[in-house]
Amino acid sequence: MLDAVRHNGAFAETDWPDSVVCLLNIYETRIEFPISLGGGDINDNEVLSGATLAEINVNTDPNFNNNLNHFDIDDDFDVLDLIFSRQQQLLFR
Repeated sequence: MLDAVRHNGAFAETDWPDSVVCLLNIYETRIEFPISLGGGDINDNEVLSGATLAEINVNTDPNFNNNLNHFDIDDDFDVLDLIFSRQQQLLFR
């Protein structure tokens, strides 16, 4: 499952699937106006025991463009490359 929702604040997404085996959470935490649309890390208790949880904040991770925001994170080459490489790792292990 690829997580692309907001986790914190008044507009946080709460509609989760009952279970996931792998969750890749790539998020940004920049403050945009008029409201912040950034993501956040996930509480480990929200993920089933034994599931794989990978979390990356593109604003602090040196492997990413640290200026990504809510609107351009989806089209960033490095983000897309990580998604495809993680899918490949899971499918061919």
